[in-house]
Amino acid sequence: MRLLDFLKNLYHYALALLGNIWYGFPSRTIFLIGVTGTKGKSTVVELMNAVLEAAGKKTALLSSVRVKILDRSEKNVTGNTMPGRFFIHRFLRDAVRAGAEFAILEVTSQGVVQYRHRFLNFDAALFLNLHPEHIESHGSFEGYRSAKVQFFSDVARRSAKPRKLFFVNQEDHSREYFFDAVHGFGDFYYFSREHFIATRLMHGKVSIGDWLANDFNLENAAAVAKVAEAMGAAATSGSGRSSERLQENFAATSSLPRRTRTMRIRAQS
Repeated sequence: MRLLDFLKNLYHYALALLGNIWYGFPSRTIFLIGVTGTKGKSTVVELMNAVLEAAGKKTALLSSVRVKILDRSEKNVTGNTMPGRFFIHRFLRDAVRAGAEFAILEVTSQGVVQYRHRFLNFDAALFLNLHPEHIESHGSFEGYRSAKVQFFSDVARRSAKPRKLFFVNQEDHSREYFFDAVHGFGDFYYFSREHFIATRLMHGKVSIGDWLANDFNLENAAAVAKVAEAMGAAATSGSGRSSERLQENFAATSSLPRRTRTMRIRAQS
């Protein structure tokens, strides 16, 4: 069994390395954001995309819902949030060629175990929450958490980007594991739902749009607001016009996209 596990790990590691070599290490020339957590990843990817686009940025995203490069979008039909066999590398290469400045990826624990994040030069890593799900793939909750933390650790120690940003939900019980994994390796930020409500929502929950007003999506909005603030994408302070602009961006995002226009992407799981 140990030999089999070693060979499987070697296979996935080799695919990650070869994919990056074949497609020319595309993450070196694009601002790459990785979003991980048990719940809310797709929502945060879409909200982050909306905020960046509202700021005039050219974006690409890869989530469990869809694959998007600039104004071309297609449903993710691979059955995998982090598709393997060079899919991510090809996506990033195509995004760079199209002129995208930012790429936003969902990062799953299973993808981390299979090294699908390796050799990708992330600029930012965002942790949303951790719940006792997907345990069967990791043997225990501790194993599941370890895979999530490993993503942060690898970004901290292996990404070649000169400035790395880390964002962690202050209200999650596993927050200290993520802090410890990256301490001293980049800029670290906590976010929280309650702080977001107190400092960003000028007219209460109603100002952010009905579908975002529940507590769970307010957590997602708080995460995106903190990333936008740190990056200077949509807001640079906690009050005034910048907060109003951020609320407008959120309110304009009515839901996750359910219909997408045609885009040719070779899907490999």
